[in-house]
Amino acid sequence: MSIRFPSSERPKGPAAQESTYPCPKCKKKLKRNTYYLFCDCGFKMAHMAGDKEFTDEEITDLLAGKWTDLVRGMKSRTGTPYNAYLRLKPDGTLEKQFESQGKPT
Repeated sequence: MSIRFPSSERPKGPAAQESTYPCPKCKKKLKRNTYYLFCDCGFKMAHMAGDKEFTDEEITDLLAGKWTDLVRGMKSRTGTPYNAYLRLKPDGTLEKQFESQGKPT
């Protein structure tokens, strides 16, 4: 069974707020909602991964296309904790290099 709300009565999540981060594509200020940093130009990036919210420094590194320092305390889908270095790929997904593989160059 599903519940249908008239469009004017649909529950709404928190409104997106402007962030301090520039969009790597168009340089406008990114907006932030519960899960993503995003822009009107189509750029979108999660601001958390593995049950861990990124710090300002990690987000700045990711948006600049750099590897983060080691991000500790992330969890896999099965709940196994892990640490990894992260980098934002051009398609907006995260590339991970696990601690056991060493620091990326």
